[in-house]
Amino acid sequence: FDQIDERVILEITRHEFRPYNLHKLDKRVRDRADRSEGGLDALLVSSGSAKEYPTLDSLLVPLQTFFSILIEYARISGSGDVGCILARGSLAYLAHITELACKYKWSAVLSYHMSYHAKRRQEMKKGRYNCWGATD
Repeated sequence: FDQIDERVILEITRHEFRPYNLHKLDKRVRDRADRSEGGLDALLVSSGSAKEYPTLDSLLVPLQTFFSILIEYARISGSGDVGCILARGSLAYLAHITELACKYKWSAVLSYHMSYHAKRRQEMKKGRYNCWGATD
């Protein structure tokens, strides 16, 4: 994850990373930030909004990176079981959110995800990692 700022990775591993900040993990967004005034520093201090996620792939691409960081952190910290739980849960959740996007308006799906992700973040702070695959 050498292209992702260490502060962002630390927020993820501490479960402080907010769902609307997923755009910070998207290489396409980082590339645009590199070319804009303020560059990556402006991106890192920005807080995301729904406009950052106009399509399913604008959510799934950074969400996959988010899960990869969590799983890798579990692995290197000696929590292989947690890594497996996160891997299974993330795959189930990615499939679920994709199905929802096929059935419902994107704005409703995005709202659902942001709420769902916020709940999972609070659970992970308490050491519970097995809820990512569950549907609300």
